[in-house]
Amino acid sequence: MDAFDKRLFDWADALDPDDLMRIIEEAPITGEQALDASFLARVEARTLAKIEEGQAPVGASADGQPARGRIWRRRRVAALRWWGPVAAIFLLVVGVALHAPVLAQVHKLLEFLPGFGVVADNSTGTAPTTVSYVLKAPTALSVDGGAVEITGAVWGANASMIQVNGPAGVFAPKRITVIGPDGKKYVFHYEDVASGGPWIGIYTYQGRIPLSRQANGGADVAKQLVTWGIVWAGSEMVNGHLTLTRAQTAADYRKFGPTETKNGVAITAIATKYGDTVGVTFVSPPSSQYQIEDYGLSGPLGNGPAVTVSDMDAGKRNQRIKTPPVSFEPTNVFQFNPVHSSDRDFLLTLPYITAKFQDTFNVAVPIPAPGQVIHWNHALTIAGMQVTMTTVSRTGNHVRVAVQVADKSSMKRRFLGFAQGPQDLSSFEYQFDQHTMNLNRFSFDVAGKHTHTMHLQLENPEVLLYGPWVYHLDVE
Repeated sequence: MDAFDKRLFDWADALDPDDLMRIIEEAPITGEQALDASFLARVEARTLAKIEEGQAPVGASADGQPARGRIWRRRRVAALRWWGPVAAIFLLVVGVALHAPVLAQVHKLLEFLPGFGVVADNSTGTAPTTVSYVLKAPTALSVDGGAVEITGAVWGANASMIQVNGPAGVFAPKRITVIGPDGKKYVFHYEDVASGGPWIGIYTYQGRIPLSRQANGGADVAKQLVTWGIVWAGSEMVNGHLTLTRAQTAADYRKFGPTETKNGVAITAIATKYGDTVGVTFVSPPSSQYQIEDYGLSGPLGNGPAVTVSDMDAGKRNQRIKTPPVSFEPTNVFQFNPVHSSDRDFLLTLPYITAKFQDTFNVAVPIPAPGQVIHWNHALTIAGMQVTMTTVSRTGNHVRVAVQVADKSSMKRRFLGFAQGPQDLSSFEYQFDQHTMNLNRFSFDVAGKHTHTMHLQLENPEVLLYGPWVYHLDVE
């Protein structure tokens, strides 16, 4: 990255999103100039690095046992690489950071992709002609060994993707085939499969899938909701179909649904009705400071959803909240069944979220002799909280560091631990207090009795942010 690029991205990190939106909305769109290809290539590389950096841990268990810092789950980032040039806000700020002629090339466009739980930044040129097509409603398929559900599909300008949920007894194939209304077959290959019982498979097709009946034009089959046939596992034709519709678009997150801001975090709730079921997706604009890991659906204790839904008319709590059996971070999608099918007004309450902050802390931990204790009192400021590593104790080769977090009643956040411990310490563990919801210790093993100092790099503190975010949902 050259010096100009660095100045650009440093400037972008500090830019207020409202100012950015105002500049773009006021800018004339002429489309007479082109973006520099080499510069956009560097932007894309930086965007992909931003999307892929960091991994998520398995949180503490419900019985309070420490979560090991070396247990990771794969993200679905590999399957989403085709969003690289448009997935993050960096491409959008290119036009603002440069001069007016280039600014005229950028047109803000957000797309809601149901089933995937994301709003993609699909900023385009003078006219938003590259709007994606998405799955209209989840589709159940009967396959060999049981049943699966296609929960998401998106047909993009240059690539397409399908997400499939399956039970433990059904094999996740390496490829599935979609048959277009013209009879042409398109083979989707799996990019990532989350397993260990029920599974979620991500399947992608690289290239453009025509949406018209004829290659040279004709009726828009997606708008007509024409179905697409499905071949399972490369050979078995299944009785099912995909029904596509144009993705919901807007220039701002707030246009997709009600938006509430608490604790400095703006979250939009997008509600969609599928028959007797209502699906809700939480989305939040990208932040350079943190990444939201959980929207109150699994929680740090892993003891089920904290989200509640009430009927606005009857005032009765609806307990039928359902979350996917398997989930990738961030957890932001759930469903519920209204008590009465005619109900359409609901009160949704999101009490807290869990966020991973983009910070790194290098500490040199003094190591006592076996059976001894060192009063260390090393202070850090983490996500605005005063955190003190008070004592270091040792039993054999096992070292424990006690942690105290300044617990102010007005501070609506709690420090849970570090999402990523030292890469070379497989023994690294942390534990938080279930009452205060703050980290109270972390521990690790040392190689021998003559170790006097351990240099640790602790990354991505996980923080519980309290709301509540409260929404009035009017579901059509």
